Amino acid sequence: MLTVLELIGRVHDTHANIWGGNPVLNNYFGLRYSSVELTFIESKPVVTGFYDEKLGKETELEIGDIISVVNNRPVEEIVNERLKYFPASNYPTKLRDISSNLLRTNDSIINIEFIRGDKRETKN
Repeated sequence: MLTVLELIGRVHDTHANIWGGNPVLNNYFGLRYSSVELTFIESKPVVTGFYDEKLGKETELEIGDIISVVNNRPVEEIVNERLKYFPASNYPTKLRDISSNLLRTNDSIINIEFIRGDKRETKN
């Protein structure tokens, strides 16, 4: 299924994709979602909200935090690895689609390093 998704990506069309929850892709990207909403701003994933306010507040992340590392992997590395699996007509649209999947996991805990102001912090 990943190969099919990669082939679709070569079309460079945001409308071409595999729609509807595909179990293979869900398992690959992760069955668990974070309550944190991310938006890529200047190519960096920034916390811009929470899908669930209560759970979002429990993460202790704040709007404006920049996610730099996820499970000991730099965000840039994850993005470069996943770009081929997010068909879109342009790079900003690929980043938009990656943002909602960046904090997906099959684990029960996700380790995040983030930047708040001038300070780097980590949270589980």
